[in-house]
Amino acid sequence: MSMKQIETLVFDYGGVIVNIDDASVVKAMESLGVTAFKRLIHVRKIKRLMHQYINGLVAEAETLKEMQSLCRKGTTTGDIEKVLEELCGNLPVERLEALVKLRKRYKVYLLSNINDTLWQKSVSQMNQLGYSTDGCLMKCSSHTPCERRSHPSKSTKR
Repeated sequence: MSMKQIETLVFDYGGVIVNIDDASVVKAMESLGVTAFKRLIHVRKIKRLMHQYINGLVAEAETLKEMQSLCRKGTTTGDIEKVLEELCGNLPVERLEALVKLRKRYKVYLLSNINDTLWQKSVSQMNQLGYSTDGCLMKCSSHTPCERRSHPSKSTKR
């Protein structure tokens, strides 16, 4: 197959477009008193909680409350939300620029299964880097129908 025959490119958002730093998530969780989070992530309860949170499978408030029970006393759900923002990762501007360049020639899709809160934080990061979020992505999962999502395009830098 030649490059001329390729019309569409699909990229995984987390870990390909965005850098996910597991070590910073672990460090942030441990700062809330969830000691040995790195070891605990493999424990069924934490693994289930993180999976449900990232994929938006349960109400965010329910997940935050359950996670709060694992933290030291006095930890608020707001504290946990700030820590979980680490899951958005680092969004390198070079990758956004590459996507914009590729969109001139191909249909470009980002595959993402993150929940709405994390997605909105990602959109905010894109906007802060000078990219608008026109167009759409399709977010699909096995338990919900596809829904439209914004994806990055170049806007005028401030």
